[in-house]
Amino acid sequence: MWKAGLLATVSAVSDGDVRLAGGNTDAGRVEVFHLGKWGWICGNNEWDTAAAEVVCRQLGLRKGLSIMRMPNGPQENISGIRNAQCKGTEKDLLNCQIELSFNGSCLESEFGAVGVRCTNFLPEEQPPVVFPANFTWPLQAEQRLFCQDPTNGESEALPTFHCSVLHEEGICGANDAPNPFLDSLDAFVFKEPMKAYLALAGQQREAFNVSAASATWRAVGFELKNSAEVGALRRGFLSPLGRLLFDLDFDLMNRRKLHPLEPGAARLFSALEAYGAVELEDLGLPRSIQEQALQALGEVRAQQEGNMLAAARPKLPELEHWLHNSTLSAAVAAYFGGHAMLHGYKVVHLPSKFTTKDFVAAHWHHDRTGHRLKLLIRLNDVDPLEGHPTQVALGSHRLSFYWHEEFEQSRYEEVYVQKEFHTVRLAGKRGTGFLFDTNSIHKGTPEGSHDRDVIVVEYHQAAKCGVISQLRLNLPCPSGDQRPLNWYFRLTDKSIQWMPHADVAVFESDASYSRASAPRSAGGIRQQFSLPVNVELSLYGVDFLKHKLHDLCEGIDVDADVQFKENGYLLLATPEGEAALRENHAVQQGCGASWIRLMDPKELRTRFPWLCTDGVALGSFGERNEGYFDPWALLQAMRKAAMARGVEFIEQSVTGIQVSKNHIEALTLGDGTRVSVATVVNAAGAFGGHVVQMCGDVTPLPVVPRKRCMFLFHVGQEVTSDGTPRPPDNTPLTIDASGVYFRSEGSCARFLCGVSPKPEDDHDCDADAVDHVDYELFEEVIWPALAERAPALEAIKLESSWAGLYEYNTLDQNGVVGWHPDVSNLLIACGFSGHGLQQAPGVGRAVAELISFGGYRTIDLSILSYDRIQRNEPVFEQGIY
Repeated sequence: MWKAGLLATVSAVSDGDVRLAGGNTDAGRVEVFHLGKWGWICGNNEWDTAAAEVVCRQLGLRKGLSIMRMPNGPQENISGIRNAQCKGTEKDLLNCQIELSFNGSCLESEFGAVGVRCTNFLPEEQPPVVFPANFTWPLQAEQRLFCQDPTNGESEALPTFHCSVLHEEGICGANDAPNPFLDSLDAFVFKEPMKAYLALAGQQREAFNVSAASATWRAVGFELKNSAEVGALRRGFLSPLGRLLFDLDFDLMNRRKLHPLEPGAARLFSALEAYGAVELEDLGLPRSIQEQALQALGEVRAQQEGNMLAAARPKLPELEHWLHNSTLSAAVAAYFGGHAMLHGYKVVHLPSKFTTKDFVAAHWHHDRTGHRLKLLIRLNDVDPLEGHPTQVALGSHRLSFYWHEEFEQSRYEEVYVQKEFHTVRLAGKRGTGFLFDTNSIHKGTPEGSHDRDVIVVEYHQAAKCGVISQLRLNLPCPSGDQRPLNWYFRLTDKSIQWMPHADVAVFESDASYSRASAPRSAGGIRQQFSLPVNVELSLYGVDFLKHKLHDLCEGIDVDADVQFKENGYLLLATPEGEAALRENHAVQQGCGASWIRLMDPKELRTRFPWLCTDGVALGSFGERNEGYFDPWALLQAMRKAAMARGVEFIEQSVTGIQVSKNHIEALTLGDGTRVSVATVVNAAGAFGGHVVQMCGDVTPLPVVPRKRCMFLFHVGQEVTSDGTPRPPDNTPLTIDASGVYFRSEGSCARFLCGVSPKPEDDHDCDADAVDHVDYELFEEVIWPALAERAPALEAIKLESSWAGLYEYNTLDQNGVVGWHPDVSNLLIACGFSGHGLQQAPGVGRAVAELISFGGYRTIDLSILSYDRIQRNEPVFEQGIY
């Protein structure tokens, strides 16, 4: 997520590299390096968001939002690529199914230059928005959206906004409003596309009675004067998207309040209200913040070729502390009716030689998301003529623009803007800045001989991006390529109140989780263990899946149904293993798992007629609270719930740990960023041992990666020749005495299976081991065991297979939870050797208790502490498979 480069990722360009041009740093024309040159792509309507996902991920951003049409580049620079059909998981654009054409031109009937819009923000990171059960988008013209202020009070979670649909009553006023669409074509840059839109707008206007006195009329929008006619105005003069944004801004922004504000905040608020922009002459911004920002920007520019727009998204802790500035925050919150989001920040370089073709924001425009505030902090002196200053048409922030639907509808001619508005060039000294409402007509000056470097910070009314995200509108809310913060703050009668953000960060180099252990597992959950602590952890795990996960995800746009199939576990024992199975059963009963039954061979055959009990002395079956679920669904639900509560997910590997006096001071990330830390939780799974190694000469963690393979097969025969039926679609996860296990996978007679290798064949491995499946294991070990235990499984067809990593604890194959004895602020939570997924909820709660309270409050996990490793005293779990 925090890769330094955006437009070009490395100085030595490789075939297939991509960049954006002609737009901004999160949206623009896709250019690909192919056959020795950079070229733009002409496409057609078959381009879709899957292609955007691939391009955006290549650029180091988290998500592709949409494909969009962009102005064509020079014909001599056209790429050989015309179309790309992508799944969304490809490594780069050239891995998609591409269509090549080398005629050097685009057909007039084609889509035009392909552009993408990317984002670093996900919907679940915004405050939840609840719509009525019968809500449908788009709304009818007479319907309007009303979102109430949240009632969360002092809650530490993001606030929830409840919205309703109101019906606008009759039409007010005389029908004498002017027709601003007749002579407005000259106001727009893109005149040809606007002809049809303006004709449609004129027809819509004729259907409603609106008086001339109800608004101040301009060629591009109106300024409301008579609120009694607001319904007729929005219905007669705004597009569907324009009406929605009008509703949000009209209701929420009209709750603005000047009091109680201290004098400095009141001055900022009043200037924003009157002009839509305010200069900030004395920010008090430490010089060190400016230097850190410029250094990060310089690293990006060093990786680029040519004179290009550049953006960096470094972590700037001092800036984040400064952004809590009470004067600035109070003015922003008041401007947004008391509830605001500070979304994030980035550092941007605007080169000296630029044109409107290079930089679409160099056209006069308004942001199509309506009212939001941007704070720009100058990192060099900005001359009003030569320094690319931002220009703003003062007072234009009060306009409601007639059409929002397409990009070209918000780009205005220089002559029109200068004639209709008083414009200012926001220039100034390094360390100063300005705050402005991007609903104002504004532009980044393309002319100039000096570069401009700025920090850009973005704010919104707290509900808006949640509404836009949930409705999946093609709007940049928030702007896409910032370093996300997602801080909610509100104005109370006493002060500014920030939602606590405990600065919890998860460092994960594989944000797609394509190689993660969890989604590659069998997804089982059982209470059939030999140690009471493991039984208790899994008892909490099943309660979490059934109940607590839904509570955790309430109000978040994520499916909390992890498809838990309560089909049970069936463990089979030979005569040699019967005693251990009975001992384990006694432990399970003592922990409250009364649903686990011991069954002799006769009972097993009666209950499971597909089962061959030859060589089986005893079986143990969990009749409820055991089974299997969708690991990917659980991973996504937990991740999104964490994000909604302010946890930051950073797509970087940890490459170094700085330890001083037995205390971790900082982490070094893969991109070179140094992150100060208070507490480090090592939940690195199979690579947990490697994390401890980075701490230096300390007691090692005996956790290593070991490969485990899984196989999906189909059973063709329903009944064998001797009448033995095929295992059904609710087959329990059955573990044979040989160690081979299998379970049903959905319907259609499909099953998952696997086995742990023999000890002499079970070797440590690296991450790349998951790229290779051990098919000999299936042929020589698994299949014979399946056919012996369930005769119908002799005739099967292997459909797919994959490999994953066990976080294998070589001491005793049991989890390690607790503080490291040699590093005071390092907490360990890994080494579960195959049963980590089902115990993750209980272990997560235990880790939170250690950090928050200094000890366990629910399940005592002391037996799993690091001390046993230091003493070399293993605590064996018999139920490891």
